[in-house]
Amino acid sequence: MNNMANLMPSWQAVARLGIKPARKAINPEIIRKLFLEYSPPGYQIDDDNKKLIGTLIGYFAGDPNFNRHGLVQNQANSSKGLYLYGSYGVGKSQLMAIFHQIGIKLYTDRKSDGMCFKSTSALAVNQSYLDRANPTIQFDLASYHSGVIYFDDLGAESEVYGKDLLLQGILQERERLRWRTFVSTNLTPGQFNDKYGERLGARLPDMYNLISVKGPNRRSL
Repeated sequence: MNNMANLMPSWQAVARLGIKPARKAINPEIIRKLFLEYSPPGYQIDDDNKKLIGTLIGYFAGDPNFNRHGLVQNQANSSKGLYLYGSYGVGKSQLMAIFHQIGIKLYTDRKSDGMCFKSTSALAVNQSYLDRANPTIQFDLASYHSGVIYFDDLGAESEVYGKDLLLQGILQERERLRWRTFVSTNLTPGQFNDKYGERLGARLPDMYNLISVKGPNRRSL
């Protein structure tokens, strides 16, 4: 049964921006069971994503050997964030949406905040900034500088500072403050370097576990 909609309001109780929670190990079997529970109807676990799902379960569980399948392309470390990149439709965003809901569920039921993270998209952040003159829109740039945050579809946003990108500044500040950041994107690490600059590009392996997500377009399955 999919209870995602019922869990969404609890995020306000989970958010602890500005406070770095201690990461406590979580039983991976609990995460695995919840992954199956919160997977959308018809979601397929197959040879293309089975190892990736296992890697991410191990990562969020705090397993120091979460990279046993060798999918992380740089030095794997659970204290780093996640940089999931791959073609359109391979399931990056869907995976992170499931793990986001698992984190909320674990906090709601067990007061375990080790998997809690805020979820947004690069496009949503960008649009909120562009619409900030609207009195009904609340945009707080500093709120994106701290806390564990997932940015979906990084690279799809447009320029808002003339030549500079809003997300570029946000990522630079998060890197400076050493907050874990989760990213899903169509940009390879090389394309990230071209878009956001060599300074951030050079720091990519230090900030993230780099994982190439491969497989068919799951939106057409």
